[in-house]
Formats: sequence, C-alpha cells, structure tokens
Amino acid sequence: MNAWTSRTLAILVTATLTPACAHRSPQFVDTPQPEVGNAVRQSGESPVIDEVSRARKEIEAAKRAEAAIYAPESFAAAIAAVERMEAEVRVQESKQPRDRSNRETKSLAERAFDAATTAATQAESARAEAWADAEKLVAEARALSDRLPRNDGFLPGPLDEARWALFDAERALRERRYLEAKDRATFARHELERLLQSMHPPMAAPPGDRPPRERPYPSPVPPKGPPRASGVSGAAPRPTLVDKNLRFVRVYYGTNRARTADCASVSTASWKQPGGCDSESFYGRPGMPQADDLEVGTATVTFPQNHAAGKIERPLTIFTFAVRDEDPDEDVVLSTLESFGGDYDRWVSEIKATGRQDVFIYVHGYATTFSDAALRAAQVAYDLDFDVDERLQGLVMFFSWPSQGTQSSYLTDYDTSEGASAAFLKFLTIVKDRAGMRRVHVIAHSMGNRVVANALRDGQLGGIGRKIDQLILAAPDIPADDFQKRFLNVLPRLAERVTLYVSDKDIPLDASGKARDVPRAGTVAGGLLRVHVTEGRFDAVDASPLPKGFLNHSYYAKDVSMLSDMFCLLLGAPIEQRPLLIRQPDFWRFRTREEAASWVDGSCQAPSIGPLTTTSRWKWWLVASLIAAVTALLAFAALQRMRRARPDATV
Repeated sequence: MNAWTSRTLAILVTATLTPACAHRSPQFVDTPQPEVGNAVRQSGESPVIDEVSRARKEIEAAKRAEAAIYAPESFAAAIAAVERMEAEVRVQESKQPRDRSNRETKSLAERAFDAATTAATQAESARAEAWADAEKLVAEARALSDRLPRNDGFLPGPLDEARWALFDAERALRERRYLEAKDRATFARHELERLLQSMHPPMAAPPGDRPPRERPYPSPVPPKGPPRASGVSGAAPRPTLVDKNLRFVRVYYGTNRARTADCASVSTASWKQPGGCDSESFYGRPGMPQADDLEVGTATVTFPQNHAAGKIERPLTIFTFAVRDEDPDEDVVLSTLESFGGDYDRWVSEIKATGRQDVFIYVHGYATTFSDAALRAAQVAYDLDFDVDERLQGLVMFFSWPSQGTQSSYLTDYDTSEGASAAFLKFLTIVKDRAGMRRVHVIAHSMGNRVVANALRDGQLGGIGRKIDQLILAAPDIPADDFQKRFLNVLPRLAERVTLYVSDKDIPLDASGKARDVPRAGTVAGGLLRVHVTEGRFDAVDASPLPKGFLNHSYYAKDVSMLSDMFCLLLGAPIEQRPLLIRQPDFWRFRTREEAASWVDGSCQAPSIGPLTTTSRWKWWLVASLIAAVTALLAFAALQRMRRARPDATV
C-alpha cells in the first residue's frame, strides 16, 4: 500500500467514527461535575447550580469568620436557610425535575446565600470590634499593672488574681480569642483600678510611660476639718497607706543625699528596673556626696507573706556574698520610688490629700543606705499597725542623711551627721508648718540622734517653738556629757515627751565609748537613767533586761517588747500605764521576757505583734557556728578551684 492509499484510508475511518463520538452520553465526557444533585443537574438550568454553590461557599465563609461566636443569631438563621435549601435539593434528587421545583430551589439558594452573607459580614465586623476592644483593654490593664508594685505576682489575693486575669487576656489575644481576651481584660482592669485607688496616691509608673497624675480630691487641698467616715455620702476617699492584706507600706521621705548619675534625669524608679537606675540605687552608693538641698518624695515597701514582727527579711549575706538573689516573695523590698525633687508644694499637696493629721518620722543611724532606711521605717510602721489600728492613724515618713552605708565608715558618718541637721530641720518645718500635721512623732536611732538633737537645738535657738509630740531617742550615739550639757534641758522644751532607751548590752555603743574614752548616752554607763530634768517631760528606760541579740544595737525595732512599748508610747500612754515597764527606785526598766510572759493586759499592744515569747541565747551561737562553717566551706572550695586552675602553683 502506497502513501496515497494509506492517507485515504485514515480519512475514511475518521469520518466514520466522528458521529458516534458526537452522540455519546454526557456522563462519559471527562468534564467537572456540578456540586448539586442529579435532578437539578439534569435540568440543565445553570443559574440554579450557581446559586446553590454560592450559598454553600458563603456559609463556609461565615464559619471561618466564627459567626457562631460573633454573630450567633444571624449564623443560626443562615444555617436554617441552608438546611431548607439542602432539603429541597434532596427532594429533587428523587423525582423528575420540573420548572416549578427548579425555581423553588433557586429561591431557597438565594435566601441561604443572603443569610450566610449577612452572618459573615456581621461576624467580621463584630470580630474586628472585639479585637480592637480587647487590645485597648489589655493595654489599659497593663498600664495599671505597671503602676502597682512590680513583683511578678508575689502579692496574694486580689492583686495576684488580677494579674493572672491580665496574663490570660494577653494569651487569649495572641490566640485570637478576642471575646475571652475582652472579658478577662475587663475583669483585670476593674480589679487593678480598685487596688490602685485603695493605694492612693498613685504609685509611680515606669519612666517614659507615665500616665497623667491623679488626685483623690478635685483640688490639691482636702476639705477642712477631720475626714468624714467612708460610709457617709459624699465623703472623700481615704487612700490606704498601710495594708496588711496586700502587704505594703507607703512612706514619705526627705533626704539630702545626692542621686546617682543614672538617676539624675528621672523622677521614678522601681525594684530591679532595667537601665541602671532602680529604687535601691536611686540615691547612690557608698562614697556619694550629699546633695545641695533637701529632696522629698514617696516610696512603697512590700512585705513577704511570712513576715515576722521585728524582722526585715533579706537574703543571708556572709561578708559581701549573698547566698541567694533577692526575692519579693521571701524578702522585704523597696518596690517603687518617686522623687518630687524640690517641689515641696506638690509633695505637701499629696500629704494633705491623704486626710491624715498625724505622722511619725524615722531617722536612721550610721552604716545605713537610703534603701535600708526605707525598709526600717516601713517595718516599724507595719509591725506597729500604724495607720491600720484605728487608735494610731497617720503617715509614715523617714529622713535619710548621707551615711556611707558601710561599717568601716564610722568616722566619715560621724562628721556627715553633723552637717545633716539643717536639712532635717527644714524637712521637719515643711511637715509641721506647711503640711499642717497635728501631731509629729520622731524616732531617732544611734547616730541619727545627733542629726535630730542638733536640728532641734538649732531650731530652738532660732526661735522655733515646740514641733514634736513624742520624741524617741533609741541608743543615741552621743557623748553622755555632751548630751547632758547641750540637749538634756533643751529637748523637753521642744517635745511633749522625750523617751530615752539605753542598754548595757549594746556592743557597738560600748565599743564606741571605749574607743573615745567617753561613754555614750545610749548606754547605762552614760549615767542618764537617774538624771533630773527641770521640764519634767523626760523618761529614761533601761532596755538591758531584753533578750540579747546579735550586736544588740537595733533592739528598738527588732524586739517585740520594744515595739509593744513604742506602740503604747505613740498612743500617748503615760509611763505608769505602759505594762511592760517596771518602776525601780529611781528609774524604769523593761520586764524580763519571763516576767512579761505572764502579762495579760493587751490594752495598748499592737495586734500584729502577738504574745511575747522567751528567746534562748543558744540560737545566736548556732547561727554564728553555721556562718563560720559556711565561710570555711567557701574558703575550701575557692582553694580547690585555685589548685585545679594552677596545679603547678604552690598555694
């Protein structure tokens, strides 16, 4: 067969097979099948097929938009419309399609599409609105949380619950569960606002992220007269300054310390705040000079749940080595700090806004940092239930002079304390005269007595009258003869009552007296227990019977008997009515712990101090032995590391 014959035969075969292929049944043609039933498909009406497909796609879009959550009513209507459409499609599957049925299916499909479109649109709108609301609420709650103590949830109760709610809200927002985020953030914001109001005046916010300052009164000055009870309609809110449930104390301070370089341009700081300026380093480290003028401000100190009266819980430190990091869950910490600088008017307005009319001012001794002073003032107030007990309402303040903060800087601190008197007198004048405090109590310790005594004497010489109600001189580091000549007859003229606490167990004062060959006023050897004062408003109390502690220099704040007696003293109880004291022929002394164990009169005892217990001295020997053992182990470990690092060296 030649080539021409082959081409002719191929043309004939093709022409013969073409009509058969053209009349084949549609189900054998390899084309995409529509998504609707056979009855609708066989009708050949493409608009019906399109409407059913569109309705199905739109209801899937509504599901993806979470219409069941954000538009539940519209989504339920759309589901019902789609189910009616699908039921009609199934009916048409079972019988020969008719024009009326096709029109019914198309109408149902159009209704289902419209309902699904409405549900999807409403869901998208509601979802976007919930997203925006959740982001706003979370941001507001976060800002409120930052104004409260930054302690990673170490405070139990409402604050901890509010911060967990904020954590849940932030997680729900990241996972796009906007309604849940909105609900949890709303709860967190409400609780944090309530807590912040209870801790008014507001705590410092982080630098650079500080909200406008709020005031508890419309004007800086509260209404005249005593504050009304909180239950009276229209009463101005009384901010909480000491709270035993949230475990914080808000303190007001004055200082002539210089700031560190990192904190020179900021006014607020918080605990462990990054950036080099936190609350503990705000007013410098050892070696910092004193400031040119007085600075005032506020601070907040928080307490752990296991706080015991008379203690400042801190990490155990051996020489300069801390066995663990500071932890707010276990330690007393300086949580926030806000400096007003020299803006005394704004600081006075803050004080007046609290509605308090009484205050106690703590003045620290030597080898004390600014942070140490804040913690001690707060601890004394916390243990005395100051501003918690209805009988003892008022503000907590402290004055911090530029002590170097080290045990080896005694002579430097001694000279520095002399120059801090003018700043303290200025601070006292602002508190008493400009802030209008009704009663001002002063608790001075150790070398801080030099600051207070010199300031009051200078003020008295300058014509300043009586400014102090209760003046407590605890273990004063002043030469006894100097005290008798310069201060003994002056101080009672400037205070309603002067109380001097002395002890023959005070090791640092005893060493200071022997080194200078002059007994100190805070020791029994100083001879001030039996002195006669013309004014008659001077009491000397022998604290020697109290259990001996380590160095026994800070017994005024560590011993529960001392705290109980100071509580009675601040209440204004005469010395004859202070049950922990016993009258001797010519002076007063504390009861021994065994004598006090039978004391049942709790008329002027701070509730948080609890019953007095006997402290055994062997515990201090045990602590000393443990410290010596740990020190030996550390030295041995360091020696072994040196040998491993240099095996050929002779150590």
